[in-house]
Amino acid sequence: MTTVLTAGRHLVASTGALLAAAFETEPVSRWLVPDEPRRRRIMTRFFTLLAADAFTTGTVDLVTDAHGAPEAVALWSDRTEPGADEPDPALAESLGVWAGRRRAMAAVMERHHPITPHHYLMLVGVRPDRQRRGLGGEILRARHRDLDRTGTAAYLEATSAAGRTLYARLGYRQLGPPLPLPSGPPVWPMWRVPAGADDVALPAEASPSAPVEPTVAPPTPGLPAVAPEAT
Repeated sequence: MTTVLTAGRHLVASTGALLAAAFETEPVSRWLVPDEPRRRRIMTRFFTLLAADAFTTGTVDLVTDAHGAPEAVALWSDRTEPGADEPDPALAESLGVWAGRRRAMAAVMERHHPITPHHYLMLVGVRPDRQRRGLGGEILRARHRDLDRTGTAAYLEATSAAGRTLYARLGYRQLGPPLPLPSGPPVWPMWRVPAGADDVALPAEASPSAPVEPTVAPPTPGLPAVAPEAT
């Protein structure tokens, strides 16, 4: 059985490097930084900043190899209390000439973020040489067990069809259509109800929907309440 640890801040740099490698060819990464030769270097800077913030304000789950090097990592943010995290402007600036794309993406994601209390999975990544071995599912199941014990929902944005398939298998449901990134790839908002909760545990205005089938992508009604758009 895979052992999932809560990571220490001394692993910020290696966590950022792992995420950059894991997401280098993902559709959203290609959209954020179209310059393929420079993408890994730029995204390493970006993900290291994101990891540093998660180590400070959130929770970082980690699976390591026999030498202590990270194999899989998940960044979580506690959104059970009112008030959203303010986007760090340094994240966008780390992308250089493509900073505007990050700012646009962050604005879209925050505008559509549920206001119902939950834990937010910011990212989960697996080192490329360790992918397709079940580590992504293992690291998430460990956190889900904690969330189930406290009756806490989870939310994420799937940035690839493969990721969306994995999350659907882990009990996440799609919340409406993909998020509208400007001329960008689809990003699917997804919500997980804690095990043991029934329809009564959902917001009063919500209606339950079936788990998303891996090969089908129909929009389903939103389960949690979502922050109203700015006018």
